[in-house]
Amino acid sequence: MKRINNNSFIQDYRDHFNLSTIISDDLMGSMELLEYAPGEIIYDVEEEPEYFFILVEGRLKISLQLVHGKSILLRLYHPPSILGDLEFVENRTVKTHVEAMTQARLIGIKMNRLRQATHDDPRFLRYLLSHLGKKLHDLTVITAIHRTSPLEKRLAHYLVLMEHSDNDRGNKELIPSNLTELAELLGVSYRHLHRTVTKLVEADIIENHHGALTIRDMKRLREILSIEHQNT
Repeated sequence: MKRINNNSFIQDYRDHFNLSTIISDDLMGSMELLEYAPGEIIYDVEEEPEYFFILVEGRLKISLQLVHGKSILLRLYHPPSILGDLEFVENRTVKTHVEAMTQARLIGIKMNRLRQATHDDPRFLRYLLSHLGKKLHDLTVITAIHRTSPLEKRLAHYLVLMEHSDNDRGNKELIPSNLTELAELLGVSYRHLHRTVTKLVEADIIENHHGALTIRDMKRLREILSIEHQNT
């Protein structure tokens, strides 16, 4: 992690993402700009977070560590996203693993300072509540996907959910940019996912544009899910 001592950068990010509508100008002097290299850990499980973060550049992945050593990818973060919301509200340790996928820059505010400054700030609290609602919605989506099997049905479930999700619900965090990320999101190997995607492409149900999947035949995609329900 590298600290960037340049207040003009922080001001540029604040203006670009209109952060002044969320965080008061009084906290400007408490903002720090931190840069993380790809693969560097931002939050780890059971640590007490020092900072509340706003992602302003780069991409992060948030995963849940399972007892048998594997992990489930929960979300992909793009700017502007916030980290530390649950920890801020509940004053608890971190329960997920947050890692930089690319070089990432985050504006950080010390947790204690933020709590002192925003405990009765309606703008910030409304934004926090909205973000927590989106996070709950996305977690519901991920839970539904991981309960669906085999992979063809799981992929169909994911695509149908993404097709019909309202754009303002924050599902950008659930849309990977390539098949490698989607494989991690679905909890399978890249090779297994690639075979399944190829099968659906050859059946003219979906299209694959360099890892970006689009639906060509929603009716037949839904039929894959209906077969699941008939067999349960």
